[in-house]
Amino acid sequence: MTLLVSFLPRKQARANAQTIQLQAETQLKNGGKATANDKQEKERELALVQVKKMVPSLKSAVKNGALFAAKVKAEPTSTVFNEGIQSAAPKSTQNLAWVEKSNRVLGSDLGVDVDEAQRIVKVMTPWADESRKVLAVAPKEDVLRELGAFVQMLAASDKMLKQMKTS
Repeated sequence: MTLLVSFLPRKQARANAQTIQLQAETQLKNGGKATANDKQEKERELALVQVKKMVPSLKSAVKNGALFAAKVKAEPTSTVFNEGIQSAAPKSTQNLAWVEKSNRVLGSDLGVDVDEAQRIVKVMTPWADESRKVLAVAPKEDVLRELGAFVQMLAASDKMLKQMKTS
């Protein structure tokens, strides 16, 4: 087991070690038998571990999204927007999907509105999967309008991040 963990990135190795430790503790508590409560508690603890890993990643995604927005504002062309959105949107969308899933396991322990997370993911997913783009011949106004929609979703993501309870 140690050999497998050693090849993983440091954060993933830590998360795996915490998972193994939680499993061992659960088995010791119950003489080797896991109960339904133990399973729920383990799921909650693992969800919190995932959330603590996800928060810095979402912060980074919001920051990178803001850098992308500044780049498009400086050069509002469809090419700049379409190329940049392909990397900016998926990062935020993936992390917000984790917020939604984790909040379902934890109940309302994260202090965020799950419906808001779903709404943001719903709006950002077409950018992430490249089905929502600005036309190649789009005027500057269209590019800036699309950028404005993306910036609104970033602002909502940032607000959610600030409301999130991770302890």
